[in-house]
Amino acid sequence: MSGFIASNPTPSASAGPIRAGSVSDRSIRAWSGSDTIRTPSASAGRHRKWNPSAAWNDRRSLALSVRTGPPVPGAPGLRVRITQRASVSMLCAALVAIVGGCASNKPVVSELQKPVSFTSADGRVTATINGPLRREAAKPTSRKRLEWFLYGPEDEPASVLRRPQGLTCAGGFLYIADQGLPDVLRYDLASRSYHRWISPGDRPTCPVAAAADDAGRVYVADAAKRSIFVFDERGHRQPDLSVDSSAGEHFRPSAIFVQGGVAYIADAGARQIRRFDLAQRNWLSPIASGTGDDAIAMPAGLCMTPRGELLVTDAILGVVHRFDAAGKQLKPIGEYGGEAGQLIRPMGIACTASGVIFVADAGRESLMAFDQEGAFLLEIAGASGDWNGFIVPTGVAVLPGYNGTDSSPNGIANEAGQLEWAVVSDMMRGTLTLVSINRKSPG
Repeated sequence: MSGFIASNPTPSASAGPIRAGSVSDRSIRAWSGSDTIRTPSASAGRHRKWNPSAAWNDRRSLALSVRTGPPVPGAPGLRVRITQRASVSMLCAALVAIVGGCASNKPVVSELQKPVSFTSADGRVTATINGPLRREAAKPTSRKRLEWFLYGPEDEPASVLRRPQGLTCAGGFLYIADQGLPDVLRYDLASRSYHRWISPGDRPTCPVAAAADDAGRVYVADAAKRSIFVFDERGHRQPDLSVDSSAGEHFRPSAIFVQGGVAYIADAGARQIRRFDLAQRNWLSPIASGTGDDAIAMPAGLCMTPRGELLVTDAILGVVHRFDAAGKQLKPIGEYGGEAGQLIRPMGIACTASGVIFVADAGRESLMAFDQEGAFLLEIAGASGDWNGFIVPTGVAVLPGYNGTDSSPNGIANEAGQLEWAVVSDMMRGTLTLVSINRKSPG
């Protein structure tokens, strides 16, 4: 216990943190709150912030989960107060509660007690928030429990992601471009585990987007290096997509999508969509937008619909540009504004097999859904129940073939229609959220 530092629950100008001495002349009192506790980090050699949140489960036993970073306003927590009065029994009770919570074999990331649903105006489309994309937590040994208590968690899901942005799914894996690490993590949907699969020397500097082809290669847009990194399925570095000589210093990749042997690259510097032939390894003619109101101002996300239309989100104009297979520009989806079906700062975009278009709007702090014709279906936004909502949703990816085994414990009933899954990254919260959508058949 020596070395604990607890923040004063009633701070004042003269009050400060109380440093603990030996167990014999100190005691611990716990109560609900959200103060941050600092513990010494053995690996980093410095103090590390962590915030244990306490909640009573259905069996009235104390279950603990850990959040790293600053406390969340309004979130319940366990505050530890160091006092001068000796109370070995209280200390033992606190240790039993904390170590007992560590011994749980449940996922460490908090789950929703009840999924949160959103329904379209006509009642035919229902989207459900199923909670965070979980990581399976192994049961720790006694020694690990003690280390957890003394130094805090070393590799919890809450600390794995920092600023996740671009997402792509291929071969049963979800690839996450995280600017905060910076790295591209791989999440195994079957084992529910994160992996840092790229060698440290090959990791991108500022990964903003990721895409994958049918051969399992992963393409990462690096805005700082102004390049497209390429990795095989084992994480080995392949030859980069050489920068187009005509782009020069203005080339700034902001999004990437791969389809039919062609890599579509959103160039925020040139405000156009560049194309690269992966087989011939040469640049094709770019897809240029129109002029005036039809011109691309800030391309932020790319995807393709089942009927072959290329969709480009514009983070400045607040629309989704559309191009047919021949490169002809079509009527955009949405318009700038805060009303139903309007967009403010659309970022990531993805399309399901049935044609549902998901748009992560960082300005509206929501996930928008449209059909292939551009008709607005519904908006997923706002805190509800156990779900705190989005803050800065930036990436979205469809999970093809996903069966929902990683969903909430309550599960989602598959009504007559199509149940499809997607995952949304929140760059501010550092989380990935599972979303399912159900489209009922007409009639």
